[in-house]
Amino acid sequence: MTTASKATKRSGGWSGLGEGFGWNGDGSGRERPMGTPPPDVHRLGMWFALCAITMMFIGLTSAYVVRQGIDPEWRPIHMPALLWLNTAVLAISSFTIELARAALGVGVDGRRGWLLRTIPVDGFTRWVAATLVLGLAFLGGQAAAWRQVAGQGIYLATYPHSSFFYLLTGLHGLHVAGGVAALTWLFARGANFSPLRRRRWTEATALYWHFVAGLWIYLLALLFVRR
Repeated sequence: MTTASKATKRSGGWSGLGEGFGWNGDGSGRERPMGTPPPDVHRLGMWFALCAITMMFIGLTSAYVVRQGIDPEWRPIHMPALLWLNTAVLAISSFTIELARAALGVGVDGRRGWLLRTIPVDGFTRWVAATLVLGLAFLGGQAAAWRQVAGQGIYLATYPHSSFFYLLTGLHGLHVAGGVAALTWLFARGANFSPLRRRRWTEATALYWHFVAGLWIYLLALLFVRR
């Protein structure tokens, strides 16, 4: 056996060769433990999921625009005032999840974003809990807004616009509920994760949460600004 073969065998086969090129770790040359996912796999998987969700809402947007254009009796409903409060709650929750990321020093270069550099942050679990509570408050506010609309005698099949209102906000609420489930799991188990795993899951969860917040702004503009 040659000297090179012996070195490869001692380093764990081909993984030793890949280690020098960052194939088994984060580019630092450190070997990745068995069973540990490669870097950014959580974010990559989340991006694929977000692309699928985006395509679904693009299709629904197209149906909405077409129906609005061909229906001569299109009658838009009034936006419930409670939705402004719900929007503020979701916007604040998007900020608190950023504080959770900052508490871990999450970032491409390991530094906080410019907005958070001057803000003292600590207590990762506390900020995750705050985001979780705000997410639940948003869902509760959405249910209350639905009751307000129904109290005016406007239901799913009353008008085409009301049908899209219930459909789009309901689907968005389901995705927010998925984010709440992820936050609940991160809150309950995150403290037991290794620092690397906690950071990866926080990155993926924050990415999803920012997406649903941005999606909500888009839906409000579609339903109540563009008439």
